Order: sequence, then C-alpha cells, then structure tokens
Amino acid sequence: MYPVSTTPRKLAASPIGRKVQEDRDRRCDICACQTNGVSSLCRRCLSRRSRFGSVKVSRIIEYREYNHFLGPVTKYLKQHPPPLPVRESMARFLLPPGKIPVGQVGHKSRALLIQEMCRWPDPRYQKKKTTHGGYDRPAKYTPTAYLATLIAVNMFIEEREGRGFPDDAEQFTLARALVRMHKRPGRRGISSKKLKLFPPGQARLEIRVNRVCKTVLAGLAARLREFQIVGVYVLTTARSLLAELQHDQAPRNAALSPRRRKVASMPQPQPQPQSQPEPEPKLKITADMLVFHYGAIPSAPAPPIVEEEPSDPGPHPAPRWDGTAAQARLINAWAKKHDRWQAFLRSQAHLLTLNNTQPPEGV
Repeated sequence: MYPVSTTPRKLAASPIGRKVQEDRDRRCDICACQTNGVSSLCRRCLSRRSRFGSVKVSRIIEYREYNHFLGPVTKYLKQHPPPLPVRESMARFLLPPGKIPVGQVGHKSRALLIQEMCRWPDPRYQKKKTTHGGYDRPAKYTPTAYLATLIAVNMFIEEREGRGFPDDAEQFTLARALVRMHKRPGRRGISSKKLKLFPPGQARLEIRVNRVCKTVLAGLAARLREFQIVGVYVLTTARSLLAELQHDQAPRNAALSPRRRKVASMPQPQPQPQSQPEPEPKLKITADMLVFHYGAIPSAPAPPIVEEEPSDPGPHPAPRWDGTAAQARLINAWAKKHDRWQAFLRSQAHLLTLNNTQPPEGV
C-alpha cells in the first residue's frame, strides 16, 4: 500500500504530477510528433539534424549529382592554380587535429575524427580511379584535388541558390563529399539467412561497409568553418566558374527560347465544368418488340432433342503410335465413340437384367 500522501491519484493532481505529465506529452517543435519528454525534437528530427545538418533535409546528395562539375573545375584549376596560402591552408586542414585529454568534454568525438582522417593518406583507403567527364580518370589526393571536390559541390549548391541547404546542411554536404573520396572500412561476412541458400562450404562472403559516423561529419563541418581562407576561396571560385558556364550556355538556351515562347503563348485548354449526366430512360420490352426481332413466339415448348443411338466404333484405328497430330485427333475421336458405345451396352445390360432376359451379344 502507498502512503496517503503518495497515492497515484493525489500524485497526478499535485503540481509535480502535472509537470511530469506535461513533459511526458511534449511534442516536437517541427513535426508535432511525440518526444521523449526532455528534448524539443522527436527522434526522426534529431536523426536528420545529426546526419544532414538540418531537420528540414531528408536525403543525401549523391556523387552523380555533382560529378559533372568536376571536369570543368579540374580544367580551371590547371589553368589557374590556387594561391599558395590557400593550398597551405588546405594541407593543414587535411592533417588530423590534436588529441583532447581523456576526461575532458569532446575527447571521444575528437578521437573518432582523428581515426577517420588518419585513413585518408593510407593507400589502402584511396581509390585508384574516379569517374567524371564521361570516362574514368586516375584518382588524385593532393590539396588541389580536395579543393576541386569542394568547388564542385559548392557549384551544385549555388546553382540552386542555396535552396534545400538550410542551417548547417551545406557544411555537412561538403564534409560528406570529402569522406566519399576514400574507401570505407568494412569486413567480410554473410547473414545467417543467406548462408542457408548456399551448399556447405560454398558460401560467398560479402563486404559490409561501415557507415560514416555522424560525429565525424559534425567534426569535419566544424573544421571547414574554422578554415575561412579555404571557405572563401571555394565559394568565390564556385560562383565565378558557375557564372562562366552559364554564360557559355546562354547561346544554346537562346536558340531554344523561341520555341519555348511559342509553346508558352499557345492557348491552354480551359477545364470545362463537369455536369451530372442525365439518367437514360429505361427501355420497356414488350411482346410486339420480341415478335419484331425474333419472329413469332411459339406458345408450346420446343420438342426435346433426340440423340442418335451409338454404334460400334470398331477396332483401334492406330495400333502403332507415330507421334503425329492427325493420328492423335483420330485416336481421341475413336476413344469418345468407344466410351459412348460401352456406356450404351452397360445401360442395355442393366435393363435386360431387370426384365430377366438374355443380354445382347458382346456385353
């Protein structure tokens, strides 16, 4: 038994109980879903903010969406190499940060970031080739190559005028592009369900790649904000190169504009208001209509159809089977006549048995 002062009913009616109930019924500030009572965001919004940098972003920008910018960017950087301070700043960015002593705030997150960035110069985690510009090219891991990737992603973002990249989504997209340049660690294994599909000893192991940790993406995004020289150079180069590409594309777009104006100036069909269809009158069938269509209607029912008495079909038409379709049709026709003849003989024998007479020959 509970004490009188701590019964569930009195506890719910107390100020503390009402506060607990309000926290338990707390809704998300974004989508109004149920929260855990402590956070202002629900589970899904917390996952989106940690993975994409914003609760309003719900997907990852794939490599195929910005790889067509890598060709023009690489060609531009060959003709106009980045300044020396920018390259030195990018080289310092690629070095893993310093460790945080164990016990201080953020030492685990920093350890994961160091572990990720230490893999980048390792040849085992570097790709041999990359695909952009329509064919495979040798993959490079110089500071200029990292700058080319950042500029290509920034061109993709600037082409959309930043729409779809609120809050920290832009930095998270850049960080994910840097991680995507390298191979991910993984292990070989197979699930128990797939293992049952193979014979014993012939199972093929699959490479299970480890996903990039959201803490690593947050750490890379924070480092990108710290290196302002790299950020300013990447943003200005992306905007100027995108404007140059759009200027080169303008004559082609102008060649298509008359057709577009013609299509736009064509009168569009206006939707007609839908009216309820009038119900069709029901047709009454009279006897005169039946006589007109089918002639005179007989007053008496038609006589029953009398079947002909079956006859003996004789011996089997094909003692030897040759496999032809004509012989198969002949045998099927003979089998039907034979079955009818045997059924007729059995019925006659039954009638003769009831009349105590001699059955016909052959029964």
